[in-house]
Amino acid sequence: ERYISNHPYQLCKHPHVQEKIAQEIREVTKLEDGLTIDELAAKVTEESTEKMQYLHAALTETIRLHPAVPVAREMA
Repeated sequence: ERYISNHPYQLCKHPHVQEKIAQEIREVTKLEDGLTIDELAAKVTEESTEKMQYLHAALTETIRLHPAVPVAREMA
């Protein structure tokens, strides 16, 4: 949950990543200008998200940088 809420924050800090993700979504879903949010939601399917490699990489990196479970720095 923490990493999910951290992802939009990270996108705001890195607008170039945000734009690359938006471009990938437009390309994979073949979005057209003027779509409503409902039409957009209908185009974002499990199948289409599986093709979004950059989005997956960005989410994975957010999880790596901000894990839900604290990482032990030292082991006894």
